[in-house]
Amino acid sequence: MLNGKISGRHKHFVLVAFLLIPLFGMIVSAWGENAARTEKKRADILELRLPAVEKPNKMPPVWFLHDQHTGALAEKGCKACHTEKEGRFVFDFKNADTLDFQSAMALYHDECAGCHREMKTGDKAVGPMVGNCRSCHMEEPNVESAWLPLEFDRSLHYRHVKSDAIKFKPEVFETYDKNDQNDKNCGACHHVYDEKLEKTVYKKGEEGSCRYCHKETSADDTTKADDPRSYRSAAHSSCVNCHKDLSEKKKDAGPVECAGCHSRSGQAKIDKIKDVPRIKADQPDAVLMASWMKENENLRELPRQLVHPVAFNHKGHEATGESCRTCHHASLEPCSKCHKTRGIEEGDHVTLDAAMHAGDTTTSCVGCHNDIKETPDCAGCHAQMNGGAFAGQECRQCHSIDPQRLTPLPMEKESRKQLAETAVAGRKQKPEQVPDKQIPEKVTIDVMVDAYEAATFPHRKIVHALAEKTGKNRLATVFHEKPETLCMGCHHNSPASVNPPRCISCHKLTGAVAEDGRPGLKGAYHDQCIGCHQQMGIEKPAATDCKGCHKPRIKNIPEDSKS
Repeated sequence: MLNGKISGRHKHFVLVAFLLIPLFGMIVSAWGENAARTEKKRADILELRLPAVEKPNKMPPVWFLHDQHTGALAEKGCKACHTEKEGRFVFDFKNADTLDFQSAMALYHDECAGCHREMKTGDKAVGPMVGNCRSCHMEEPNVESAWLPLEFDRSLHYRHVKSDAIKFKPEVFETYDKNDQNDKNCGACHHVYDEKLEKTVYKKGEEGSCRYCHKETSADDTTKADDPRSYRSAAHSSCVNCHKDLSEKKKDAGPVECAGCHSRSGQAKIDKIKDVPRIKADQPDAVLMASWMKENENLRELPRQLVHPVAFNHKGHEATGESCRTCHHASLEPCSKCHKTRGIEEGDHVTLDAAMHAGDTTTSCVGCHNDIKETPDCAGCHAQMNGGAFAGQECRQCHSIDPQRLTPLPMEKESRKQLAETAVAGRKQKPEQVPDKQIPEKVTIDVMVDAYEAATFPHRKIVHALAEKTGKNRLATVFHEKPETLCMGCHHNSPASVNPPRCISCHKLTGAVAEDGRPGLKGAYHDQCIGCHQQMGIEKPAATDCKGCHKPRIKNIPEDSKS
């Protein structure tokens, strides 16, 4: 800049600066809005609704931030809002749920606004007063929910089982074996309702999921006075009260605030135990599953039409599930208790066949297996394959028991158990592999050389890498029936063989897409290799790094000399 004039070069600089400043402002603004949204994500949002009433001008619900209030009322503790019964807090607001609409509304207004007035000292910010209706009553919360369910998994369960701080009180229950050390903690949480005694008691061997009795009922649901509480109410009453008591005794305890259990950051702080001992619940190691046998206990001969029984490795599956509820939902009863050949009400009219074979839910066998196929070690091959590649082959991997082994009928329970255990024990422990001498060490892909030289594929190295990954997977061990099954990951839609047909036998060299949707040869190669790398999380070579696989040609070569 000279004599107050702007040179041409500086004019461009100033122009760019004027263009960038608004853009920078937009970026800063967007960052600020995103940060604000992040701060507004909370795990402690509670929806407070009064008892149902037909009233046209009824106000919207109140969105209550629980952890914010417990922090402000730390000195008063839970008693600021909750009443005590038999030394335990009842986690409803001062028994408002037992009142009629008008009484409950008056209680909330008096208590909440009264507390706000009491807390107001000087310029200290407090909640709204009576009259500021819309400050509390809103159709939608002004913060975003970050609430996550907490799975009481095997690790968390075992931490409670081995805890020395949790004490079972036998005087509360009628059935208690003082000499059984396993009862030390189990009875502190598990109970069943005894109709004769008209109260809950602990009964060894009948431990089940809390959700078997305590259902997912909302605040608007009308229940009988003697119905079990909702799962949410029962869990908070038992867990939070226990955590609070242990905390007051200066012992290790779980969280008492919402975010401690129901936020991503809170759950990340919960220690995970990798090697969890097996839960002792009188469960079998293996089970012979055959619905036609179960429904015809006194069957004397094999029916004309039957499905081969399944030897189910119960012990092996326990190690893979987060909890018993992974398969058993609420009750720990056998699947066939609720799911029959024909659907019944107890199983939501889901037949046994659908319960086992539905592919779109992780609570079924097939659905869970499909979910495992999507993990990186498996998806590299399975994501590229046609879903029908193994059609008709997978059934016999599970339904493998020859019906002739069931004779003489009827088969006793112990005989069925022994047959299942023998079949499970006889399964191979790792997939068989094709001998190295039958696996080409390298494969040169030169069928469509143009701007790049031929690609050299480390064939044997890749096969070894895939074999190592599948060797660690029990599901692959069972379902990779032959050593050549692994070959089908790349050589799809062809029989399992060490000499599969070449890719060009199905994919056209011209690049034209076939009528049935098959890509051209170039597209097939790149989709297979790059797709596999992306599914398995292999970063190098990147999809855009052509030189990572192909060396550029130094000069063009005559058309008649190309491969």
